[in-house]
Amino acid sequence: MKNIELDKVNFVVGCDADGILTNLSSHNIREGKKVFKREPVSPEKYSLEEQFDLSEIPKIILYSKAFKIYINYCKNEEPREFAPEVINELTDEGLDFHSITARKFATSNSKLGKLARKWFKEWLKKYNINFSSFQFCSEERSPEEKLLACKKLNVDVMIEDKPDVALFLAKNGIKVIMIDAPYNLNTNHENIRHASDWIQVKQILKKMKQEKENKGKIEFLKKEKEELENLTNNQKIEYF
Repeated sequence: MKNIELDKVNFVVGCDADGILTNLSSHNIREGKKVFKREPVSPEKYSLEEQFDLSEIPKIILYSKAFKIYINYCKNEEPREFAPEVINELTDEGLDFHSITARKFATSNSKLGKLARKWFKEWLKKYNINFSSFQFCSEERSPEEKLLACKKLNVDVMIEDKPDVALFLAKNGIKVIMIDAPYNLNTNHENIRHASDWIQVKQILKKMKQEKENKGKIEFLKKEKEELENLTNNQKIEYF
């Protein structure tokens, strides 16, 4: 009998942007203190508006300052430590990374939408972060659209930080890696695994890829002609 082993399987990774490629929480708190001249009241929250009490600031002033923070973030915020290195290292090892993001304004066909997409791709190029494709999802329907993107790409795992998105994906059968942030530490599900940083993300991804390869390795015991002649018709059908 001869052993025949299948080729290694493909491993597809979906990767969020804000909060994953960057440390969104620390950025918001740092810039919020600088721009609004105050301390955060809820530093464990997700968005800038939730972290700081900005209720008394007129909307037009608030939006103007927040937009300046957004532009600076898109162009100049540094990536999380080791994010570029890990993505490129694992890409060289055969993992297939795709960007799946609900970056603000990025799904709009307006001039601002085009700029948001342009700034994002230029930022990735600046830090040598490479993806096989870009899937831009709307903020309003982020969980549903990210699920569609994950299914379209047939991802093995999604790297996501936002609790509602991660839980929606996990409940719909998508495995998720969450990089720890103050706003997601209590987000738990059997399909969610937490990581403290990109080094731990790398360890988890390598293990998941190895597990998938092990499942994909099928040892087919090829029978000799004499053995086949002794099989019943049903056994022959099952064999072939």
